[in-house]
Amino acid sequence: QKAKIPYLIPWAAAAENTENGYAQNYLFRISANDRLASVFIVDYAIERHKKPAIIVENSIWGRRNLKRMCAHLGDKGINAVARIVYNRGQKSFQKEIAQIIRSEADSLIMVANSKEGALIVKELFKQNKALPIISHWGILGGTFFEKNQKILQSVDLTFFQTFSFSKNNTPHFKELQKNYFLAFGKNLTNKSKAIAGITQAYDLVRLLELAIQKAESTDRQRVKEALENLPPYDGVVKRYAPAFSAENHDALNEKDYFMA
Repeated sequence: QKAKIPYLIPWAAAAENTENGYAQNYLFRISANDRLASVFIVDYAIERHKKPAIIVENSIWGRRNLKRMCAHLGDKGINAVARIVYNRGQKSFQKEIAQIIRSEADSLIMVANSKEGALIVKELFKQNKALPIISHWGILGGTFFEKNQKILQSVDLTFFQTFSFSKNNTPHFKELQKNYFLAFGKNLTNKSKAIAGITQAYDLVRLLELAIQKAESTDRQRVKEALENLPPYDGVVKRYAPAFSAENHDALNEKDYFMA
């Protein structure tokens, strides 16, 4: 903010990133906004289950999600039967899973990154507790699926997403696939890590390109103002009509969310 550098966010979901209170806001995001995503995830869970437990990592991302999720459950007249905060880097989840089992939860809402998410799922499996898991998308950023391939065949896992490979027939997606192969020597598939981050980052840089062209300059303030006044654009993730405004620096909302 002090340097007035347009800052592009293709992955982080904390609401406070873009809803930061600055009159001249230099942060722009194509990603989830947890103010909306936490409610979306809870609504999905309670349409299917009545006694959810919640486990989150001890970070702004995790704690704020826990607060919003519990508040929304309360609005619906439901209490989370267990509310657990763990530390990033934690190696054992035996105590946490024991608490979840004692709570008689019928489902688990999980806000975790790949490494700890894998350990949570393994511990549930070890305890022979086949709880449905409704997860935020942090598990998509690492080796969660590779490390849990056999276990996941018997786990009811759904996870938050913003990009679907069903959209892969657009010219923009085909261009991304071609460029991805040229850059990394491998194909972009639904098994690629953090596919939402890849596609959101790609669209963000394209929008930055459009803003620089519109501003006819790389002057930071002019580029910021151009980002707030872009024409509609058909991206990989969606059609932005437009992506941002002076009041709203989030290009996605709950209409763009789904569970996979």
